[in-house]
Amino acid sequence: MKPKTAQLVFVFLNILAVFAVGYLVYDICRVEQALQQQQPVIAYDSGVSAVLLMSIFWLLSLVQYTGLKHKTSIIYRHAGLLLMGWFIGSVIIAYLIPFAQKNRFEYAGYFPCSNPASISRVARGSSLIYVRLEQAYLTDLSKSQKSQLTCSFLAKGAENAK
Repeated sequence: MKPKTAQLVFVFLNILAVFAVGYLVYDICRVEQALQQQQPVIAYDSGVSAVLLMSIFWLLSLVQYTGLKHKTSIIYRHAGLLLMGWFIGSVIIAYLIPFAQKNRFEYAGYFPCSNPASISRVARGSSLIYVRLEQAYLTDLSKSQKSQLTCSFLAKGAENAK
């Protein structure tokens, strides 16, 4: 591959990383806003947090830039250590985001159900619908019974919609 073509691909991946991480931030803000508004149903895909790994392209760009301009830079001299730290840090954060969101949902009184509208896929995470239950006729049921009843109700509603 020609150096100019490789550089264009690298710039494209950096731009793609900005949009991917931006989408992750948008998704987290969307969920937080829905929780604050106490919406009855909130869709959430826990696999979206994996796009945080694309942010490593930003550090690669910084290392490339400092290597071209300032070969004695601390960033350039310790590039391997910085890249490893950034990668491990982003993996840990991407792994912890779904757990934090799940705790937020449970604390707010939502129950997880499989999303009947999601397409089956081979990917990390699961596409869920979190449902808030406050109906008076469900007060004497246990938490698992409420969750099971609500999830079966959603599944039947999705089948009827098809």
